[in-house]
Amino acid sequence: MRGFLDDLTRSRRKHRPEKLRDLREALAEVDRHASERYFILKSIVIGNLYGVDIMEEAVEICKLRLFLKLVSQLERYDQIEPLPDIDFNVRAGNTLVGFTSLAEVKQALGSDLIKRLSLSDIEERAEIADRAFRRFRTMQTEYDMDAGAFADAKSELRGRLDDLREKLNRYLADDYAVKSQAAFGSWLESHQPFHWFVEFYGVMHRGGFEVIIGNPPYIELKTVKQYRLKGYKCTEAGNLYAVMLERSISLCHPRGRSGFIVPVSSVSADRYATLQRELSRQSLHYSSFDDRPSRLFDGLQHIRLAIHLIAPKARLSPALFSTGYNKWSSRERASLFAGLQYVRSNLIAGDSGKGTLPKLSSDCEHGILTKLYKEGRSVAYYLRTTGRGRICYTRKMGHFLQFLDFEPRIVDGAGNLRLPSELKTLCFESEVQATMALCCFNSHLFYWYMKVFSDCRNVNLREIESLPVDMDRSKNVQEYVTLAGKLMADLLENSEHREMKFGSETLTVQCTLPKYSKAIIDEIDCRLAQHYGFTDEELDFISNYDIKYRMGRDMRGTK
Repeated sequence: MRGFLDDLTRSRRKHRPEKLRDLREALAEVDRHASERYFILKSIVIGNLYGVDIMEEAVEICKLRLFLKLVSQLERYDQIEPLPDIDFNVRAGNTLVGFTSLAEVKQALGSDLIKRLSLSDIEERAEIADRAFRRFRTMQTEYDMDAGAFADAKSELRGRLDDLREKLNRYLADDYAVKSQAAFGSWLESHQPFHWFVEFYGVMHRGGFEVIIGNPPYIELKTVKQYRLKGYKCTEAGNLYAVMLERSISLCHPRGRSGFIVPVSSVSADRYATLQRELSRQSLHYSSFDDRPSRLFDGLQHIRLAIHLIAPKARLSPALFSTGYNKWSSRERASLFAGLQYVRSNLIAGDSGKGTLPKLSSDCEHGILTKLYKEGRSVAYYLRTTGRGRICYTRKMGHFLQFLDFEPRIVDGAGNLRLPSELKTLCFESEVQATMALCCFNSHLFYWYMKVFSDCRNVNLREIESLPVDMDRSKNVQEYVTLAGKLMADLLENSEHREMKFGSETLTVQCTLPKYSKAIIDEIDCRLAQHYGFTDEELDFISNYDIKYRMGRDMRGTK
């Protein structure tokens, strides 16, 4: 503001005396306070920050952290000013239960004409309460604030909000089919409704919050017993964080921005298809992160995470931008976000089937997928319930995928053979088809394909079935037979028998070590590159995808 006024003075141009008057008045108020930085931050806390949490103790901790931030700006005792009262900014309540607009109240009232007559009164009283809130907020930035008048203003505001809450709680309880007074009390305690359009009327009346950020809880809805949700599409996902994102999108201003840290399942699991559709209607930038060798949150359990940055809805078509699946070491953490590279991904979003948004990071990857989807068929076309061709695989996703034509040997402490409990079987009509599939699934190409579309935790049937490949148009089938035999022989030769503990039992397990067979896998990818028509650049990308960690000596479980 001082810069604008200085520029106006230096320009020596004629201007109206009232030009930039609001800046002059604001700076005059700043100059009346002993600590400029304290006053500016206090004004931001009062005028710009809002928050809601269902845990009252979390709300109090948030307030304390803001107060400590303010106090830390003071350098001398004579700079001390009253701390802000942010009881109406940071609130306790249920983000997911309550009315966000007058239209929602009207919908809840249905055809009850008598109750509908009260809508105009509710809106008028909400406007009066908002004026009281704005006055209450302004008083806190005035240098000579009268303590008595301030207390009266707070009391008036609290009373107005309490009256509105009582009426809206009754309407919402009716919508939940709560009839008796006793049941109403229990419902109120368990659901803790929070009516956004009343509590933050000014914000919601202007269209919503300009910025929303959050790290919502990752909790299965079936474990949430204390309250019941109504009216959400994303309850189909079965997790609280999906519903939180749906609610937040509705609270955001049409020109606002929001950002969330949520599990990577949000873009890669079938159960989150509803959430993915909601996100795909926005302008979305999403980045995905592994939990090894390093993770976003140190000290917490291993969770693969995604960060969603959401902008207003695209006018003509969804605008989706993604990064690849990121891995990093602890020493790379400082440059992790600066190195993110986004690529437009909505052109092929959903081509692999519902339940996933692709994790891409370059135009090269986009080109590879485009060529894959020119195939007329996928693996699903060739799978059978029984057949002469059979291969097995383990669902655990490591740095190489484990697809075999033999069962690894497992022996217990008494020397008895055990059947591998984790192995799954795929059946094909012919041995030739199984051999070609064996090559495809052990390729670097399929490993990359899994990283793009899967949850990066398990080898799921969805990705196996959706891999585009037309075996019937493939030439030189004998090459695949030769390469598959060569690979299986090499895996057997390099396998190790390791003792492993499973609970109280020790088993000796035959472990295959695919990284020692990389040269053969490279040959397979060269053959597949000819089949799909990849360029040299695309083949080079596939052959070296994630190679730093897949071949690194410090990566456990890859040998």
